[in-house]
Amino acid sequence: MLDIFSPCSIGTITIKNRLIMPAIGTGFAGVNGEITDTLCKFYKLRAEGGIGAIITESIAVRKDGKLLPRNLLLSDDAHKEKLKTLNDLVHKADCKIFYQLAHAGRAALSMAIGGRIPVSPSGIPCPVVKQRTRALEEEEIRQLEDCFAMVAADVRASGADGVEIHMAHGYLVCQFLSAYSNKRMDNYGGDLTNRCRFAVNIVKKIREKTGPGFPVICRLSADEFVKDGLDIQQTITIAKLLEQAGASAIHVSACNYESSHLNIPNYYREDACFVEFAQTVKRHISLPVIGVGKLKEKSLIEKYLTGKSFDFAAIGRPLLADPQLPLKWKKGDIKDVRPCLSCNNCFSSIADGSLECSINPRLYGDTDKKAGNGMENRQLVIIGGGVSGCNAALYAAEAGINDITLYEKHPFLGGQLKVASSLSEKKYSFSRYLTFLENKLHDAGVKVQVNYEIDETKLTEILTNSNAIVIIATGIHFDRIRREYALPGLIDYTDADALKTIKDKNVIIIGGGAVGLELTDLLLNQHNRVTLLEKRPRVGSDLPGSIKFFLINKVTINENLEIVVKCKIEKIDEQRVVYKTRNAETIEVKYDYIIFAHKRDNNDILFLLGKKIREKDLYLVGDADVPGKLKDALQSVYKAVQHMINSVGYAPTTQI
Repeated sequence: MLDIFSPCSIGTITIKNRLIMPAIGTGFAGVNGEITDTLCKFYKLRAEGGIGAIITESIAVRKDGKLLPRNLLLSDDAHKEKLKTLNDLVHKADCKIFYQLAHAGRAALSMAIGGRIPVSPSGIPCPVVKQRTRALEEEEIRQLEDCFAMVAADVRASGADGVEIHMAHGYLVCQFLSAYSNKRMDNYGGDLTNRCRFAVNIVKKIREKTGPGFPVICRLSADEFVKDGLDIQQTITIAKLLEQAGASAIHVSACNYESSHLNIPNYYREDACFVEFAQTVKRHISLPVIGVGKLKEKSLIEKYLTGKSFDFAAIGRPLLADPQLPLKWKKGDIKDVRPCLSCNNCFSSIADGSLECSINPRLYGDTDKKAGNGMENRQLVIIGGGVSGCNAALYAAEAGINDITLYEKHPFLGGQLKVASSLSEKKYSFSRYLTFLENKLHDAGVKVQVNYEIDETKLTEILTNSNAIVIIATGIHFDRIRREYALPGLIDYTDADALKTIKDKNVIIIGGGAVGLELTDLLLNQHNRVTLLEKRPRVGSDLPGSIKFFLINKVTINENLEIVVKCKIEKIDEQRVVYKTRNAETIEVKYDYIIFAHKRDNNDILFLLGKKIREKDLYLVGDADVPGKLKDALQSVYKAVQHMINSVGYAPTTQI
């Protein structure tokens, strides 16, 4: 078995292991495209975590080519100086750094590029962005080739280890390579050789500017999964031409903008989903090949390395969840790895402004407070053993609090995530995360009591007769729904045992968001007939795009499903639901079971009681505070623990 921690080279640069962090857009760049302190901390943390090399998020080679509103640019000398700062931070951790160079082409948002009209090979709008675009003249194309070369020269002058040219995912170079987007009939269009001219010239001009030894990685989409798009046979030819032009390595990815729902594999996709493409390309070239595509397990990566499917594995999202992943793998601390959920919140969060991880609120190495004076004789009591309560205990333990007791009324920890993991085998990463939490609680010495409900009497005793700090993480409840709808067929969507017993029945699900769609999938698999009612114009609006695409396409082919959007519930009784359609037609549907997938209330009853007893040292976190997404719950937990330590007493700050 080939050791994942054996060294390997790209061009003249030797990388200490076979693990590379690929480019991930963050939104952490400055408003003028500069490298910020936040971005430096983000990469420094991962370099110190043992990754062999980092490929940064893209530098736009020209202002009209920004991929994100906050996109790195090398528009002045101050920006170039910041490269040196980042290089030094990464190099001190014995990690190599490559800068990705890109131009968005027709995928650029006009508002992000100063109102300009995006450029493209043929003036054909991107089917996703749907903005007017103009075709580049040949002289403009040659100028853009020079832009790539000049930025590469600046990167080399900064002391970086190499560059990656983004030729994938439907950005400008990919647009030229693909007949899907390139309809030109001049020197830069027509047959594949001409469509490759832009990419080949970029590599050649970079070689002229930087010399023969400077590593140049080319990232390709081996298959765009669209009609007339790139496929693996064309990609083999492209890779050979790039090798001849002077490329140092090929990074084999897939997809373009229209197929981007497949590009970030979610928990429904199989592991190593793009590796076959890397394996095929590797058989036809002599350059090192980087593989990518849901490579989350050390044993899986080593299997493909040994089988010569690729030379390096690109792991991105797992490093968001756990920046120390490579070091933990090297030490054999597999159980200590915080596993990526493949939930794709990171991908969707970028569209909202900046990168976030559902299970790691300390994404760029926040400076955390350590408990000190004032905490020595204090006990921390946490009520609720869902993900919020478990993480509250762990954050407090990491901060140095020793006496922590966690109470959970159910016989298991994990709350809603436990339910979600039990309803679909595809969510195995959820189960692994819960196992991680349980192991960490044990290692931290947290006293965990399950099957133990803290009622009003017990809470009153804790708050009046002890010096305890109390965190209430009791999640959500459905009492209002049960009171409002006293129906014999009413099922709580968090009742996994009850859901699994529903077979060959008529089920109505009210609410077509994430919960409603995933329940629909489960119940259809159990041979039920499902009516999904949603008041909004579409279902799945709160899901990341890739998961929404998968679920909608999976469930809508089932003849036992009816989805009704823009509907208004008129009446619900013990046998039927009456609703009005968008056309004001009144429809009556009978059911055996009914599930409300859109209504949930924060379970803050104990907190409100506690506030009457004392104001101090009492915290409400997670869904018990404001029902929301997992990342929102853990952000509130993290902030509460930091506030608690700040209020009671803390030692000098340190990074954890």
